Amino acid sequence: MRRLAYILMAFSFIVVSTACSDDAHQEHSDSGRLDGGHDVSDSREVSDAPKTDAVDASPDVTDGTDSDTSVECTPGESWCESSTVRGKCSATSGEPYSYECNANEVCQGGECVEGEPCEPEAILGCADEQSLTVCNEIGNDTTVQSCPSDTPECINGACTGVCEPNEVLGCIGEHTLSVCNDIGNATESETCPTEMPECFEGACVAQICTPGERQCQGNQIVECNDRGIEEVAIEQCAEGCASAACQFPDYTNCFAAVGCEFYAVEMPNHPAGCWFDGDCYNNARCPLSTCPNATCENGYCRFPLREQTAFGIAVTNPADYPLSVTVTDSTGSTIQETIAAGSAKLVSLPPQVVHDSMRSDRSFRIETDGPATVVQLNPERGKLANEMPMYTGDASTLLATHALGMSYLVPSWAETGHNVPSHLTLIGTQDATSVRITPTTALAGGTNVPPVAANATTTLMINQGEVIQYKLDMSSTPPADLTGTKVQSDKPVGVFSANDGLQIPAGTGSSDHIEAQVPPVSRWGDTYIVAKFQSARVTGSTHEPDIYRVMASQDNTTISTQPAVAGVHGAQLDRGEFIEFEYRDDFELSANYSVLLSQFMVGWGHPQRLGTGDFGDPAMLLPTPNNQFRARYVFSVPSGYAENHISVRAPTGTNLFLDDQPINIAPQAITGTPWSVWRVPVEAGTHRIRGSHPFGLDVYGYDAAVSYAYPGGADFR
Repeated sequence: MRRLAYILMAFSFIVVSTACSDDAHQEHSDSGRLDGGHDVSDSREVSDAPKTDAVDASPDVTDGTDSDTSVECTPGESWCESSTVRGKCSATSGEPYSYECNANEVCQGGECVEGEPCEPEAILGCADEQSLTVCNEIGNDTTVQSCPSDTPECINGACTGVCEPNEVLGCIGEHTLSVCNDIGNATESETCPTEMPECFEGACVAQICTPGERQCQGNQIVECNDRGIEEVAIEQCAEGCASAACQFPDYTNCFAAVGCEFYAVEMPNHPAGCWFDGDCYNNARCPLSTCPNATCENGYCRFPLREQTAFGIAVTNPADYPLSVTVTDSTGSTIQETIAAGSAKLVSLPPQVVHDSMRSDRSFRIETDGPATVVQLNPERGKLANEMPMYTGDASTLLATHALGMSYLVPSWAETGHNVPSHLTLIGTQDATSVRITPTTALAGGTNVPPVAANATTTLMINQGEVIQYKLDMSSTPPADLTGTKVQSDKPVGVFSANDGLQIPAGTGSSDHIEAQVPPVSRWGDTYIVAKFQSARVTGSTHEPDIYRVMASQDNTTISTQPAVAGVHGAQLDRGEFIEFEYRDDFELSANYSVLLSQFMVGWGHPQRLGTGDFGDPAMLLPTPNNQFRARYVFSVPSGYAENHISVRAPTGTNLFLDDQPINIAPQAITGTPWSVWRVPVEAGTHRIRGSHPFGLDVYGYDAAVSYAYPGGADFR
């Protein structure tokens, strides 16, 4: 019985299915495909397709619900029931049915097309600067909606106002603001009020300063800009700022960085065309053809022309008021000069050369009514009485009497066999001064001075303005060298080291006069930034070396250099000992005790100077140690030289101003140190230089077979 029941049920199902399939087949024949190309045989089921389930023969929809058969529709009509469900009216039965679109499809216009559904009525972002992209009501398409007038701008997916109502948006001119209007949909310009007329950093402000006015802010000088609304830093002061100006050493105090009393002395020098004869010492013969009336005295050719060499001093006034200068010579005659504020003047002095080893009163006392810097020039370039050019010369920065001392070790250069002795010159600053001299080589006796054997000590008395000069004993075994000679006194004295004319090194072209006033040991330093001289008329990449000597003030002195100089870095010296070396670049030199550094310019015939003609010759410079650097100098450059230069030794990054103009020449950094060197060409005349940090200054120049060099000054406070 059960089997019979099953057979009857199956037969009944077949009959029903066949009836339903007739309508479905008719529907399929309408177009052969549904929904614009979807084959009925695809994975979708339509509601009027034959059912294989004999239990439930009702129409089937893909979302699990039947279409509403009570809804009338036009046969063949299609529509979207949702963003992903398509509805259709049966072409045969007129009844609706529906099915799900494929993945990655949405229903649009009654058809399933490629696309992604969206959240109905969701805002999807900005279509452009004034429009939104919005999802439609059923989530199957997007529309573009314009932003309303009160929020006209589309920004970050939302309609907003152009700005916040009444918001200040910034400056659109020196006196005008940009302001948002009351509803935030536009900007307007607004003129600043008279009490705050300037628009600055987005606001109307009152003037805070008078245009062009300067004042100090800490160690800076600031200047009010042309609108009066901002103060701009124009200079960093190294030693403080007051009254809108950088402060420098107390120039009303003669015991500050400069001085009010100095002593100068004219030492022997080769005049033009008159050279020393090598036979002079042996047979009293001098070159009479070029030096008429010359006579041989103590191995030295003396000629009247030497008394006519021009000698002078350059007096610089660093103060902001005029300076009165009085120079008194050995006869009591005086010269009066006035130096304008911040300038310099060359003062020619009458000839009174100190010859040979002798005692004399041939000094010049220089007094000023305010602090000054004084350089003696021996001789002035090209100023012989007969207008013959000078081929030997040098310069010395004079030490004020308050900077002198009572203990000295003398730097010098070895006798080169040119029959031109080096000499030591002393000047007394007070009467009844006792002086003890212990030379490293024999000194020749002369007028009122006894000879002194090497390493022996002689004691002499010297009075104010009196000069004692010793020359090397030329009969001593060469190379004779005064370096390391000791001078001690019970009152301050001035000490000079010089040579009439020598070759550095021997055999390198013409000889030249060198000289320098020697600082007392108490004024030496333990650190020096060293700037090589600018080469004269450099050709190609080769340049000559400078020659250096470093002398120790105490035993067990260790020398260090950066970069390391072979044979010098790590050298050990005792008091009065020195080390000599050549070097072609800038460097830093330091020691565990104070030392004295001497720098020598080589002669024009040096092998590395070939190609520069006969420009340059020996000169002697005693560079200032770092602890004596100043932040401002006034200096004088002599006339008559083809090339003049300054070397500035300063911390890297220092702002430098020469004659109130920035120095724009690129500096040379010293490897391994925070220091740099600026080498700057300068013209003859007075110059002023200042920096944002204290610095060292070297002044030097060249011409045919002649040169000069001197330090620009020192701070002895």
